[in-house]
Amino acid sequence: MMDKLRRYPIRVLGGLAAVTGLVLWIAGIGPGKTITVIGAFVVLLFGDSVRSLYLGQAIAQYRYASKSFRSGKHEDAADEAAQAAVNLRKLGFARPAELKRLAPALSLQWAALENLDRHADAALVAEELVAVYRTVGENYWERFYLADSMERLETSVSELPADRVGAEADELLMARAELAYEANRKHARALGLVADRHVKLREYDAALPLLIQAADILRPLAAEHPDRRSSLVGALTDLGHCLSDLDEHERAQAAYAEALDVSRTLDETTPTAQIRHLVNLAGSLRELQRYEEAVPNDEAAVAILRANLRNGDDNEKLVLALGLLGDDLRAAHRLEDALAAYQEALTVRRTTPALQTVIQTLRALGRPDEARPLEDELQTRPKPGLYTLTIPQAR
Repeated sequence: MMDKLRRYPIRVLGGLAAVTGLVLWIAGIGPGKTITVIGAFVVLLFGDSVRSLYLGQAIAQYRYASKSFRSGKHEDAADEAAQAAVNLRKLGFARPAELKRLAPALSLQWAALENLDRHADAALVAEELVAVYRTVGENYWERFYLADSMERLETSVSELPADRVGAEADELLMARAELAYEANRKHARALGLVADRHVKLREYDAALPLLIQAADILRPLAAEHPDRRSSLVGALTDLGHCLSDLDEHERAQAAYAEALDVSRTLDETTPTAQIRHLVNLAGSLRELQRYEEAVPNDEAAVAILRANLRNGDDNEKLVLALGLLGDDLRAAHRLEDALAAYQEALTVRRTTPALQTVIQTLRALGRPDEARPLEDELQTRPKPGLYTLTIPQAR
């Protein structure tokens, strides 16, 4: 629909140019003939007539080619499929969105040439087929067809003489490598989908081996293809969550640490995502009572939140992060540092829990005089679960 909307004003302008040029031509004024021809060409190029012309011829030729192929007339099938491809190339030039229609004709031409043992010609056709799917491969199924077209290219190149060297050998190697990449990418995705289903059903034991396998597949892919690193981060995070649910915190910590390291190599990692990885790692270290190791991750999360404060939600996140930092510092017997974190949280948002942690820490430090004003303030706050009814005074 959008393609039609874009072409409509161009057709209108072309029509106006053709009419204006015709008037000038008849009146013998200026380059009327040239303007008329250009306008008519624009109308034809961006109108439906070009599509109908090329597509109609291509469909007829493709049907003849299919019939010849089924009858075993592979020479005729190859020629007829080639003629269909010519018309579809023209259609693709005029309408880039129609380029994918070229693929079936090329596939049929390739099959006919392979049956005729014309492997070198078939390889050229397969190369064009690969190029088509690389151009239009925007969704899952078109990527699947890309892998299929690469397999055809490999088949054709494999049939060439065994002493092939240079570009042909490199081409075969690249075809095999890309096929393996596509297969592994899809395998990892399938493992992740099945594992996610088990996790939703709380079947963590069933999900764990699938998540481990997905991460093992994605590691070498991410090493060679940087665009797959984000997938590896997601797989490692899911693995860490599953291990945490199984109380295997040592292994969860390793998965979270690897996810954090990989995420730091990504340009597109957002501050929110970075905080999430830091909090995951700190949480697993906290479960292992390795509080001193958790503290730097807490501090990094706090630093990111301080630098990216925008609204009330961010303030709440900062309060929570400062609270976790304070808890880990207190567990590591660093009470003065814990107090500083709790006091900052109280400054950002004066809540009952924030008051309580500051009071407790001050008393643990033997500073009750500093704690008393906060205790008085705490006494004036409504108790949790109680509601105060305010009756307006009569006027």
